[in-house]
Amino acid sequence: MGPHLSNVQQLYATEDKKIDVFFVGSSHVYGGINPDVLWQQRGIASFDLACSGQDKQSAVRFLKEALKTQSPKVVFVDIFSATYEKGAVQGNVYRNMLSMDLSPNSVGLVHDYFEKYDMDYILKWPIVHTRYRELEPYDFVQFPFSEYGRGFCSRYSIGMIDPGIEAGLAGDAVPISETNKTFVDDLVKLAEEQDFSLVLMILPYQMKAEDQVIYNGIFEYAAAKGIECLNFNASSGSAYAPAIDTGLDYTADFMDHGHLNIFGAEKLSTWLGMYLAERYDLADHRGDPSYRMWDESAAYQGHLALWEMLPVTGDPVSYASAIGAIPDVETILTVPAQGLPGDISDGVLHALDILGAPQELAQSGGTCIVKNREVLAYLDNTDKQKNASISLDLDCFHTIHAEKTADGEQIVLFDRERIFLELNGLGILVYDPVLGEKLDMRFFE
Repeated sequence: MGPHLSNVQQLYATEDKKIDVFFVGSSHVYGGINPDVLWQQRGIASFDLACSGQDKQSAVRFLKEALKTQSPKVVFVDIFSATYEKGAVQGNVYRNMLSMDLSPNSVGLVHDYFEKYDMDYILKWPIVHTRYRELEPYDFVQFPFSEYGRGFCSRYSIGMIDPGIEAGLAGDAVPISETNKTFVDDLVKLAEEQDFSLVLMILPYQMKAEDQVIYNGIFEYAAAKGIECLNFNASSGSAYAPAIDTGLDYTADFMDHGHLNIFGAEKLSTWLGMYLAERYDLADHRGDPSYRMWDESAAYQGHLALWEMLPVTGDPVSYASAIGAIPDVETILTVPAQGLPGDISDGVLHALDILGAPQELAQSGGTCIVKNREVLAYLDNTDKQKNASISLDLDCFHTIHAEKTADGEQIVLFDRERIFLELNGLGILVYDPVLGEKLDMRFFE
């Protein structure tokens, strides 16, 4: 679902019996339904149990895996997988097959998929151990968000789509296929055995007419079993499942033809929150420390949103104000050893003040590291001591180091890579320990 991210790891990291609502499906789900919105607006403890190209067999097996430790009140299942049989992309096959811990359930998924026991997929290591040249630090240390994230993957890009489908077929239905009938029956059986409410749904995407008639056949079959169905494709309503208008803007709320972006996900998630509040007696868990993962996930997404909205500006004051609004980021400010020119702009001085850096940095040069307006380390060029230096571990992987050489040159290293070369003004590097990455580097000269 993204670099270093696995919502199965996030599931395993979750304390037992904490998740009240699951959303099961493909990337349509993990990009389209944001549990952080449900948490912040209503205190609902929800989770996206989704995987790229999740097929029918994987959806059922993923849900069985989750039910080992969780007792949800409601489970929503996106039926996009009804339009295809098994994974068409090898990478998605790996994502579906290799995520779960070894157990009868994971072995059963391999058997469901291949109708034989493929030992490469069961043991995993013959596949995983071909990645030696691709290894990165987070292959050895857990990426924090892959523990406390709630299955969502935010995307901020915007792609305009045509919501229309081919005319003339939206009201028709084809008889449900045997594989889709098994899919629905397996979900209904789990709902009855585990005592949760089951809701089938279609999330918004640029649908084809041949998809709609498949969905209509499933809706007809599910309705006969008393299963509620939600159709979020505004242009594809039918007697089988009337379209639901969540206020999506087809020019701004999609990432591409198949996925909502962060703005569309917020609208859909807000609607789902209202739907859940009207129909189910779900507890508001906000303020309960045992639900800290939902708080941490919301904080992570909040940092990511502030970073994505960071202004593209040449004004140091506007930039410093935006950086100062992001809590707990570590900001490295560097000025050449000779300081800034005599006509130092009021804007640069104001920017230093906003971030909590000493004004002397502008006149004398040096490197200062600040966090929440507190100075963590300061290499002051007015210090007569030669070969002075400062170093700070930003986290377990990233380090900032600044030193003044014997000949007065100032060297700044981020992870042993030199930065701020040929600097003629104020250089700013921003590192966010919540996101675990360098966010930005700007120069004001």
